[in-house]
Amino acid sequence: MLITTTLDRTVFGIFVYKFEANLAVEKLLDKGFTDDQVDIWFAPSKEFAEIVLHGDSHNNSIKQAENFFSRLLENEEQANHFITLAVRNAAVVSIHTSTPRAARVAALVLHDAGALKC
Repeated sequence: MLITTTLDRTVFGIFVYKFEANLAVEKLLDKGFTDDQVDIWFAPSKEFAEIVLHGDSHNNSIKQAENFFSRLLENEEQANHFITLAVRNAAVVSIHTSTPRAARVAALVLHDAGALKC
């Protein structure tokens, strides 16, 4: 899943496998993005998805995911959709860029590394 938001041109990808997310980070750094621009978030376990699906919003990792997507996406329904996708999978990689061109490069790297397509 590749999403580009207009808010400071943040791009994120959701990955099923942690190794794909790590590969994406390596490729982004190779393309010239900095550690300050690239974030990675790992879902703690498959059991974590069950916690989310049963509504345990007191879990710290859930709050992190909620904060991340709520800040990026104005539509609450869309934010909730991506929170659920994120916690059902292994990792989310986000890149904060300053130009549309950099956002496109980041999106291509995430795509090539195996980000989900929905």
